[in-house]
Amino acid sequence: MCQSKDSLKINLEGQAPFLLQWAIPGYPANYSSLNDSIFLALSKGKYPVNQISDASFCTRILQDTIRIVHDTLKATADAPLYVCDSLKSKIQLHVRGIFPITLVYYEAGQYKTAAIVDTSHNLWVGNGNILIAEMTDSAGCQLLLNQVFQVNNLPIQLLSINRTFHCDSVKEEIQVSSTGQFPMQLFYRKNGIGEMQILPSANSSFLWGNGNYQIDSIKDATLCKKAFNIPLVIQHDTLEYVSNSPQFVCDSLKSMFEIQLEGDRPFTISYNRNGSLVSGTFNNFQTQYWLNNGTYQFVNVSDSNGCIKPMSEFFTLNFDTLAVNFTTPLYVCDSAKSLIQWELAGNAPYKLFYQKNGFNDSLLMSQNQVNTYFENGTYQFQQINDFTGCNLLINQMEVLNFKTLSFTHTSPIYNCDSSKANIRCFLQGNAPYILTYVRNGQLYQLSSNQDTVDLYWDNGLYSLISISDATQCVELVAEVFNIQFSSLSALISNPVYSCDSLKGSLNLQLGGNAPYTFNYLKDGIPGNQVFAASGQWYLNNGQYQLQQVIDGTGCSLNLSQNFTLNFDTIEVQLSNPVYNCDSNKTHLHIDLEGNAPYTLFIPSMAFPIRSTYQ
Repeated sequence: MCQSKDSLKINLEGQAPFLLQWAIPGYPANYSSLNDSIFLALSKGKYPVNQISDASFCTRILQDTIRIVHDTLKATADAPLYVCDSLKSKIQLHVRGIFPITLVYYEAGQYKTAAIVDTSHNLWVGNGNILIAEMTDSAGCQLLLNQVFQVNNLPIQLLSINRTFHCDSVKEEIQVSSTGQFPMQLFYRKNGIGEMQILPSANSSFLWGNGNYQIDSIKDATLCKKAFNIPLVIQHDTLEYVSNSPQFVCDSLKSMFEIQLEGDRPFTISYNRNGSLVSGTFNNFQTQYWLNNGTYQFVNVSDSNGCIKPMSEFFTLNFDTLAVNFTTPLYVCDSAKSLIQWELAGNAPYKLFYQKNGFNDSLLMSQNQVNTYFENGTYQFQQINDFTGCNLLINQMEVLNFKTLSFTHTSPIYNCDSSKANIRCFLQGNAPYILTYVRNGQLYQLSSNQDTVDLYWDNGLYSLISISDATQCVELVAEVFNIQFSSLSALISNPVYSCDSLKGSLNLQLGGNAPYTFNYLKDGIPGNQVFAASGQWYLNNGQYQLQQVIDGTGCSLNLSQNFTLNFDTIEVQLSNPVYNCDSNKTHLHIDLEGNAPYTLFIPSMAFPIRSTYQ
């Protein structure tokens, strides 16, 4: 029942009426019923039941206790309390009723339910409009609450820390972006000593000087606190500079201008050179400029904080610096020496110091452009000095080992594998070589890095013109070759008996370069036969195995052709004709030797006769 009492039903068996003896809290009581069921409306409490009896005075001792523990459904809700660790707000509900109880509520417009099993229940909600609508207990009793809370708590966060250096104050502006309930407190340590800064809004800023800072935590108006342990090192210097006058340095071929800097690296220096603006960035406190001749005006210097300091240095540099360039040695064919061309800058005269094959030597040069010729040898060019005493290290080795160009070759030899003529050329000089020749009226060139070159030429008319090497030396050849070779081939017919020679005849169709030598086995015994051209090969009877043919160039062709010759000379013996009376014909007996079948031809004036016999 949803009122203040519970309904209790007791089912009975026996002879009505029934008498129930029990104790209402505080005093004994009897309850009589004419029915088999007893309905009792009881308030919360303990009810001892002693016995029950019916009309026949039958009695049943019970000694039991009925406990009524239910309460009327009631509830109250405390105001939301933000809990830092959960990032949510807690609404504490104080409830009475028959548990479990179902709570219906709306969080930011979304329908939700919660099961309540105790008199104290914590409801955790996020930000937004919270409506606690109603409760229903296990007895089906309902309680309308319609209690509304507006929750708008932000979790405490340190979103960002931005740092901006202020050149005038030599301090950093610390810009802190945070969320939470303002005002908030920022706890930090400077050089190990704890301090505190108030953050009045979500974006706050303050100035900090040089030091080692440690941001420990922040605390908002709800007393929520969050630890961060963020180190910040602030170390800045005022931007300053000191410079000297430019000093010409011979080894560098330039003038050195040195600047001492103070501030925060890297530094950027801007200056004008001959009217053109130039800037450079440096990471050192001491910067050296190595300047070529020209007019310079230094404008300003800036550091990594964006601080800028004007500069007033202005000067003109007009030094003759020592410089040298020289060409790669070029072999001069006529002189059999190597030419090196020198391009010099500075103050003449110049003196070149070098070693030749390990011995010290020197050369005086009075002009800025000098041609020198050196014989073969190992040269170590060490340094060059000018009139001002500046010296320039060269430290370059040149090994001169050029050879006089020459050319020889072999006669053309037919190469069986390539079916071309091979001419082997022997070269002396300085690779790579270029061989120039004409084939059937068309010009060709062949390049090679080797001293021995094999030419493989097809048939044709060739004119070998010249040979040149890497030094551009040229040797004229003017030699003509008429290449006419053929590839080796052999077409051999099956044996045919030759009546005139009384031997077997093979027809040979040969290609290549005569003479041709045939190697064979007759009845297992090696033999050979030489032919000057295609034609007939006459063989006696026997077992033949043709193995290979070799032409005049030494090219060979495997044959592997086998045949057997077993021919007989044709012989005919005729007997005298004998007339046969029975047949009324003349009988002629003929004995034959040769190679069957035989064809007998008997001419006749009226009817010629042709017959074949085995």
